Amino acid sequence: MAFNHRTHLAANLEALRIAFRIDQQQKAGLQSEASAEERTILSAYSGFGALKAVLLPVQDDRLWTTTLDNQLRPGIQQLHELLNEAAEDRAEDYISGIRNNVLSGFYTPPQLVEQVGKELANVLGTTPVQYLDPSAGTGIFPQGNIFTKKILQRL
Repeated sequence: MAFNHRTHLAANLEALRIAFRIDQQQKAGLQSEASAEERTILSAYSGFGALKAVLLPVQDDRLWTTTLDNQLRPGIQQLHELLNEAAEDRAEDYISGIRNNVLSGFYTPPQLVEQVGKELANVLGTTPVQYLDPSAGTGIFPQGNIFTKKILQRL
């Protein structure tokens, strides 16, 4: 199945809506936890690294030049609205975090994973079934990304 940018953006938006809603309920003194269905949605959050359109200023029409960027623009606008509404005075921190993720995110090339698997099979005498990728958005460094931290706190 090919990567679908709009689906990816929509899933991330839904996860952020849930995380911010729970946050707001808890700030209001209400007992609030994610339901099983919401935890499934939250666990699908995968960051914005593959969505370069988040780098574009929403209000500048001249910069939205590609078909894909224009298809993503409504979702990017929703993201900005969500952040401005839910994060209030921290909205710019969140937007900056997204931009940094797009510009500096690292994704392990499949060829590297395949080669590591072969080497592990040689050393261990058995082929690994699953791998933990330490560069994954829900890996060992969640405090480095404010969105990932917010999502993980709700799981």
